[in-house]
Amino acid sequence: MKRLFLLLFALLPMLVLAQWREPIGYDRIYKLSDGIAIVKLNGKYGLIETSGKVIVPPEYKEIKRVAYDKYLLTSNGLSIADSKGNIVHNVMIYTSSDGQVVSPRNDFDANIVSNTYSDGVGVIVFNKPVTEIGEYAFSDCTSLTSIIIPNSVTSIGEEAFRDCTSLTSITIPNSVTWIGYNPFRGCTALPVIDGIRYADTYLVEAVDKTRTSYTIKPGTRLIGSAFSGCTSLTSIIIPNGVTSIGDEAFRDCTSLTSITIPNSVTSIGEWCFGESSLKEVYISDLSAWCKITYNTTSPYNGSMSNPCNNGAKLYLNGELLEELVIPSDIKELGWDSFVGCSSIKNIIFPEGFTSIGVRAFARCNNLINIIIPNSVRDIGARAFAGCDNLRSVTIGSGVTTIWAGAFIGCKNLQSIYCKASTPPTIDLMWAGAWNTPHPLEDHAPGRTIYVPRASVEAYKQAEYWNDYANDIVGYDF
Repeated sequence: MKRLFLLLFALLPMLVLAQWREPIGYDRIYKLSDGIAIVKLNGKYGLIETSGKVIVPPEYKEIKRVAYDKYLLTSNGLSIADSKGNIVHNVMIYTSSDGQVVSPRNDFDANIVSNTYSDGVGVIVFNKPVTEIGEYAFSDCTSLTSIIIPNSVTSIGEEAFRDCTSLTSITIPNSVTWIGYNPFRGCTALPVIDGIRYADTYLVEAVDKTRTSYTIKPGTRLIGSAFSGCTSLTSIIIPNGVTSIGDEAFRDCTSLTSITIPNSVTSIGEWCFGESSLKEVYISDLSAWCKITYNTTSPYNGSMSNPCNNGAKLYLNGELLEELVIPSDIKELGWDSFVGCSSIKNIIFPEGFTSIGVRAFARCNNLINIIIPNSVRDIGARAFAGCDNLRSVTIGSGVTTIWAGAFIGCKNLQSIYCKASTPPTIDLMWAGAWNTPHPLEDHAPGRTIYVPRASVEAYKQAEYWNDYANDIVGYDF
């Protein structure tokens, strides 16, 4: 028996080796444990079983184990995979300073199924993939030290991590495109680089608000209300790659007179440039500029989102933009697209253009004549409001709706040419409010409205057009 035992003991290494044969074809193999190996090939990483079966192809910039059977896959975004290679969207991985469970409010668009903490890692499991982290979800979780947000999440609510005073690390995936107001307020343990506090790719705040300039780190994607109240700020470079500039980001930056908006920016928050002194705005891609979404909750006076809002001049590739030729790929303009832009004197719309958004050209005070093409279907509320030097407007034959206040306050507007044979609907119920301004109010004395001769009586009798029946005359278009 003793001889048999010694024989088996001698053969044991050979038996183990027979079970595990290191796969070939990889540059390196790491961490053989629990039947899983991390492999490297051509600078990219993947997961395999010890049998050599591929679980996750080597396509990721980095893979690291974050829980017993959970792995973080980092590429353009990030994912969490289980030990079978399945991408898991319904978990969040975190750590705490006291080694205990962190209990967020159940303010998500999914329900928490379990929340456990073991081996130095917390795992929150939801009943379905999470897309929203709600307002105040982790607020006052003072023991939270790190958290990995899955790439199913697209939005993080207002003050979601407020006063998480131990939080030093957060991983925000590229899937997150919207972040509410001040989500990391009071997160004083987050890292500070060159005077700026960051939460991963999110710029939280300027720590020293007395500085005249800042350098934003490469890789930053999202800017919060970071520089609000930086009254000494005179210079800042927003790197390409930033996609969102948040609410009040540059509010009260009264010394900042020029700014460059990179092509990567797709959204700008409410009051982002409120109370600013901007005189010059620089861009290099007009199509990208036309596609920016401006956040607003004010349908009347504007959101102060657009950096041109206070009368700044717009420069395209270093040249003052006086004749605006809207790119052919732009078929409509959203809210506030060129509001307040003082450099524009003429607008040329592309073929097939269909809609002019709310306040799109409001207070463009150097506009003199506007020709709206026949392809346009509606003119948004206050679209040209307050264009003080506008003298003539031609409204194309395809326009069916003119919204409240579209041309209000154009004090020098003398001639309106409306080519539609059927009077466009004038809609004064806008943004849920009655008694909003008439689009044809407050023009030059003696203003004349020209319409097709055969449609004069139709216009004079149409609702809201009939308020100005004495101004309507026939015209041969």
